[in-house]
Amino acid sequence: MDCPAWQVYIGTYTEPLDGHGQPGPGVAVIELDRDSGAAQVQEALSAINPSYIAISADGSRFYCVREVFGDRQPALAAYRRKSKGSLEKTGCQPVSGDLPCHLALDETGWLIATAQYGGGNVALFPLDENGDPQPAISLVRHSGRGRYTARQEGPHAHCVLFDGTRQLLVADLGLDSIFVYQLDPATGGIDEGRRRRIALPAGCGPRHMVLSTDLRFLYVACELDETIVTLKRNGDDFEISRQTVIFADAEDGNGTVAAIRLSPDGRHLYVSGRRQGKIACLALDADGLPRVVAAVSSGGEWPRDVALSPEGRFLLAANQQSGNVCIFRRDAESGMLAAIGTVPDLGAPAVIAFA
Repeated sequence: MDCPAWQVYIGTYTEPLDGHGQPGPGVAVIELDRDSGAAQVQEALSAINPSYIAISADGSRFYCVREVFGDRQPALAAYRRKSKGSLEKTGCQPVSGDLPCHLALDETGWLIATAQYGGGNVALFPLDENGDPQPAISLVRHSGRGRYTARQEGPHAHCVLFDGTRQLLVADLGLDSIFVYQLDPATGGIDEGRRRRIALPAGCGPRHMVLSTDLRFLYVACELDETIVTLKRNGDDFEISRQTVIFADAEDGNGTVAAIRLSPDGRHLYVSGRRQGKIACLALDADGLPRVVAAVSSGGEWPRDVALSPEGRFLLAANQQSGNVCIFRRDAESGMLAAIGTVPDLGAPAVIAFA
């Protein structure tokens, strides 16, 4: 019999880095009813700035970064999931660089990559038979700068994504680029000699990205100009197809778009606008191109992340400044969202992961 509730993990800033929000508990575990969407906080687990989370495909393992500067020991931590969402720490590896802000598991479940915003570098860690990270086998650093010196004074790796074909994609906000790295079949590490760079529009500031369900399209949420850049796969490469405006009032690199998520049915994209306090819904047409159909209040201030339940019935928004997670019911046909509840007093929620 299926469990009547989802376990949802909320990573919070215990030491907010950007002045948004109050210190949170670390990782909060929420039980979300699969039918009604009613939520109940189960427990809170101590961790320092677990600002991004990944859960293994079989649901048994939990990974998070410790987003701190280099002198504070940034790290990648691994946990075993236990009953009622509790976590048992099983491993930890230091991360070279400043402010690891994103991580991703590869399709085989044997590799995990992290993106370090402060240093503009990317690390790749193998996982042992128990799912615990081992010392990094690859570390690559980007160099250069972008159009807006205030926010693009150097490289800022912000998102890592395995593309399903043994390639690692990296969005660098500071360089207005997507880097494509081949994985060496012999070592499992990054083959730096086969790196490709996809230049995006100057000043766009690529932050997060998702692949379409058929892996043909890459959708990149650009923070600084508040657009989505759609790229279409061409062999092992990607080519820009369209740039779509999400929020029309961004200028001179002052945008603050954050998360992008694809609905499980592959029909809609959701993008959070932090300064607007809104979530945009975009429909995908038959050619895989997005069109904005609505923008609704996030139910709080500064929505840093959004996440959809595995069957697509609910969307949750982590409002970092107001310290709450708002719960929405999603209409599968139209993609529209309707707020049905909130979980308050979470400090500075930064990331949401369903298990």
